[in-house]
Amino acid sequence: LTGKLQAMLEDGVVTYLAPEKCISRHDEIQSTKNDQQLSFDAQGNVQVTKAENQLNCDVTSELRLRQCLTRKALAFDQIKLCSFDVMATWYNATLQALMRKPPAGHKYVTIQQTLAADRELWSLLSQNTRGKLKVMVGRSPPLDGELGNMGRSPPVLCFMTPLPGQTSKVEI
Repeated sequence: LTGKLQAMLEDGVVTYLAPEKCISRHDEIQSTKNDQQLSFDAQGNVQVTKAENQLNCDVTSELRLRQCLTRKALAFDQIKLCSFDVMATWYNATLQALMRKPPAGHKYVTIQQTLAADRELWSLLSQNTRGKLKVMVGRSPPLDGELGNMGRSPPVLCFMTPLPGQTSKVEI
């Protein structure tokens, strides 16, 4: 996980990292995949690297999703791209949207909607931070301000809006 984030930092481009790709260290250790592959670095040099791990986390429940998102926030904090508190605030907002009671005639927000909001947020972050992704000693992580602002933007929040439910027939 931190390898993917380090690559983002070296390339200077934020990319979407799906929560289901944020596997636990325990699951990573239990994996026996040791395949190698050829890849190219930013300068075009050939490197022999380990093949990308195809393990996925289960994000079908709120608790499992929270665990994946916590691992993701910790990894971003470790690489100093975004502080844990800022990412935790965003992910708490998405999980609160799942639990919030919808208005009459609407359905609860689904996990798929929150994942779509997260995907949109990271897409906007990628566009807004192009060329600005530098970690400097004594400065706050480069994604802190942007993530805080984008997490409150209408293009992101619209994904976490309760959708209309099925109308029931009223008998008279």
